[in-house]
Amino acid sequence: MERRDRDNRDALPPSTQTSRVLPTHTVRSGSTVSTGQPSKTANVEGPIKPGTFVTQCFQRNGDGELFERKVAADVIVLLDAIVESKGYTAKIRVDVFDSIWTRYDAGDYGSGQAGHAVYDDIETLPPVWLVDSDVAANPTWPVASTRGPQQIQLATSR
Repeated sequence: MERRDRDNRDALPPSTQTSRVLPTHTVRSGSTVSTGQPSKTANVEGPIKPGTFVTQCFQRNGDGELFERKVAADVIVLLDAIVESKGYTAKIRVDVFDSIWTRYDAGDYGSGQAGHAVYDDIETLPPVWLVDSDVAANPTWPVASTRGPQQIQLATSR
């Protein structure tokens, strides 16, 4: 019997914590799986009720370590971004959240700073904060070395 491991082309694909493809994942040559294009929806973990945060995705920092990206349930409900909900997991639309993550990753902190970005120019939302607790606690560290977590929340919540 042939040994099956992660480098075997006939083996099952590795699983991730979310259904989204992480940008650091690559497609092996000859593979017929998706090409890593961002999806319009994501499966999120955690209850979607006011005052909670749900995990949108996991990201890798410059050193290759995983950190968590979360979104406040209040923002998800405000945007009516829930596509389907089943107990502790749900499927949500992520276009607005992805655009905020992209701005932060590109060094655009709105009217805030690294570790505590403030975006008050998003058409469908009141002002939101993107809080990176690791960078906020260690302001001399480069943003690319964050160990997170990072979270998007309404500016009025703590």
